[in-house]
Amino acid sequence: MKLLTLNTHSLVESEYTKKLKYFVEVLAEKKYDVIALQEVNQTLKNDKVSSSELALSGYIPAGEEISITNDNHIYNVAKLLREKGINYFWSWVPIKLGYGKYDEGIGILSLKKPEELKSFYVSKTKDYNDWKSRKVIGAKINGKWFYSTHMSWWNDPDERFYDQWERFRKNLNDETTYIMGDFNNPAEVEEEGYSEVLKTGWIDTYQKALKKDTGITVSGLIDGWKDKKALTSMRIDFIFKSGDTVTKSSNVIFNGENKEIISDHFGVEIEE
Repeated sequence: MKLLTLNTHSLVESEYTKKLKYFVEVLAEKKYDVIALQEVNQTLKNDKVSSSELALSGYIPAGEEISITNDNHIYNVAKLLREKGINYFWSWVPIKLGYGKYDEGIGILSLKKPEELKSFYVSKTKDYNDWKSRKVIGAKINGKWFYSTHMSWWNDPDERFYDQWERFRKNLNDETTYIMGDFNNPAEVEEEGYSEVLKTGWIDTYQKALKKDTGITVSGLIDGWKDKKALTSMRIDFIFKSGDTVTKSSNVIFNGENKEIISDHFGVEIEE
């Protein structure tokens, strides 16, 4: 089983169209079983995609009525992959207003059709105009749950990571689970969010991997970290799992060494 997580930055990226096509080419080559994406945007006032076109692209709603516009990042990823003969099922939920003009959300793609999908808030706020709103989306595939998440910072005065993590955990069950995404808590900092996840019984696939690289997923200051005392390089994007299965490899991707850079975050790919 091959998994990928990436904070895409999507429409905010310069040379977006070029990066979108490159991303799709890599996905067509790699054929990950499940892909978790964060910061998946669409322009608020663009034309809506019809229900028939959405169905043809492999879209499955995660339990709520939403409008998807024709520049939605994950929609176009799935659509371009299908043009290459690679059919992914996908789902996306909007979370908040981004940069005053985007619906910013979170999504998940899978080669096999999910048996179940769900989405829920982990933030205290549910205000669409509050940039601190946070949701996760989960897909049950072959009896296992896969979640895409984008969490808050450990010391945020309004939305502490600890509180969001507790809400997250209350929505989980005892089935085999993988949690993938941007945690905004560096592994290099002890006794904060990363340590909290490990304390509550979750396994970092990077730590367990038989083969791995440096694991660094952010280099330099990025949005959300410019006003903080950030490390020069951080490992803040993770794939955690509930069971102690063997992880064959864990690699950073889209970092300029293993594929071109396409976002302000690098991705994490694992094979189990």
